[in-house]
Amino acid sequence: GLIEGVSKIDGVSIVGPGDPEKQSGSVALSLDGRDPAVVATLLDLEGVAVRSGWLCAEPLLRQLGGPVLRASVAAYSTKDEIDRLLVALPGAMEASLL
Repeated sequence: GLIEGVSKIDGVSIVGPGDPEKQSGSVALSLDGRDPAVVATLLDLEGVAVRSGWLCAEPLLRQLGGPVLRASVAAYSTKDEIDRLLVALPGAMEASLL
């Protein structure tokens, strides 16, 4: 699943509960010094849609370390869509440092 997959990617931390049973359909990710907007743009080029920034929670996110990348899943999301994110995210993280 999404939470298990992103927890295995170097430099990515889940903001909030790491237990899938306690997580909602939106998973906020901290990206170890990378700009979430740059990573989101690189993911978009790979056909993966995510949100980035303060996401209407700036006071909380300032306390937690800064803007985040948010991946959302819903009943209509497919395993393929989650897998595409999990495959594309490490490359986008790497490319965002160049």
